[in-house]
Amino acid sequence: MRNTLKSGLIQLYTGCGKGKTTAALGLAVRAVGMGLRVYFVQFLKPESAASGEMNACKHLAPQLKLIRLSDDSFLGAISEEVRKRNKALYAQDLDKIQELMQSEEYDVFILDESVNALHLGLIKWPQLESLIEAKPAQVELVFTGQPAPAQLIELADLVSNVEMVKHPYQQGIKARAGIEY
Repeated sequence: MRNTLKSGLIQLYTGCGKGKTTAALGLAVRAVGMGLRVYFVQFLKPESAASGEMNACKHLAPQLKLIRLSDDSFLGAISEEVRKRNKALYAQDLDKIQELMQSEEYDVFILDESVNALHLGLIKWPQLESLIEAKPAQVELVFTGQPAPAQLIELADLVSNVEMVKHPYQQGIKARAGIEY
């Protein structure tokens, strides 16, 4: 069963707390469950970095397509060479996302960690703004990451600020497979 949205909105999950990607994944699973197709893009997360979401999303294909854009050099320090290479990669892929939005192949586009990539200067605001302006009326567009610029907060229809009150990392507990990644 393939459904489409009558009207798509712009969502933003931001803040210093844990759960922005998890919220976006929950939205993706819900959308697939209702017959929508989801294109989920993860910035700043290399293909080789294991994660539960990558493993789970494979089971929801082709209704949910998860793409990781960063090359493996992000696993180490971000040198100027790595920054330039990934900046070019992101610009190319943002153009592809804009084309895909027009194709009506997907109903929901999730740009996970795109706000972080913007903050790091790997994406420029005009690139995201162009994506927002090109969004067809029936497409849902979701951004995650922090710190969110005022322009994006203003343009978004829904903004959730995830606040960290307490985190196991503060007690020396390292990231756990299946829970944090």
